[in-house]
Amino acid sequence: MSRILKTALLSIIGAITIAVTLGIYLLLDFTKTPVNNMGISFALLAELALVCFIIGIGFMPKNPNKLFLRAGMIGALSLYLVATVILLIISGSFNENINLLWIFEIVALAAVLIIAILILLFSSKINSSDQKVLSDRRLMQICEKRISDLLSANKNKPCEPQLVLILEKLKYCDKIGTSIVDEKIVSVIMNLEKEIGTPAPNADAIFDELTALISQHNTEIAENKRGGF
Repeated sequence: MSRILKTALLSIIGAITIAVTLGIYLLLDFTKTPVNNMGISFALLAELALVCFIIGIGFMPKNPNKLFLRAGMIGALSLYLVATVILLIISGSFNENINLLWIFEIVALAAVLIIAILILLFSSKINSSDQKVLSDRRLMQICEKRISDLLSANKNKPCEPQLVLILEKLKYCDKIGTSIVDEKIVSVIMNLEKEIGTPAPNADAIFDELTALISQHNTEIAENKRGGF
C-alpha cells in the first residue's frame, strides 16, 4: 500500500471517528450545558491528536526505535483520550464549578505532555545508541571488506593463507563497541595494501601486527562490557 493511499485511508477513518463522536453527542437527548460542551471539545481534541500522530508517524524517517516511539506515543495519547471521555461522562458533576473541570483537563493534558517528552527523550537516547553501534560495526565491516578485496586479487595469491586468517578474525571479532586500537587497525590495513602490492611482498610483520591488534580490540571490548555491569 502506497504512503499516499495509507494516509488518505487513515484520514478518512479519523474524520469518520470524530464525526461519529460529535454526532452521537449531538443526538443524545439531554440539555447540553457549557460544561458538557467543554468536555466534548477536549474529547474531540484528543481524538484529533491521536489520528494526526498515527498519520504523521508514517512520514518519519525509518530508524530502529520507530516502533518504540509509535507504541509509546499512541499509548500516551490513548490514555489522554480515555481520560477526556471519562471527564465528558461525568462533566455534569461540574455544572456548579466549571473551573474544576478545566483543572482536571489541564492536569490530564500536562500528564500526557510529560509522558510524551519522556518518550521522545528516551527514544532519542536509544537512537543515539543505535547509531553508535552502527558506526562501530561499519568501521570493522570496512576493514573486513578491504581484506576481502585483497584476497580476491590474483596477484595476492602468495599471501592467501594470511589474508584468509585475518579475514576470519575480522568476521568474528566483536563489532559492538570500540577500542583504542581501531584506528590503528585501519592504518595497518592501509599499510598492508601498499606493501602487498610490491613485486616482492614482505607483509609477514604486518599480518602479525594485525592479528595482535584484532586480539587487543576483542579484549578491550570484552573488558568494557564486563565493566558496564
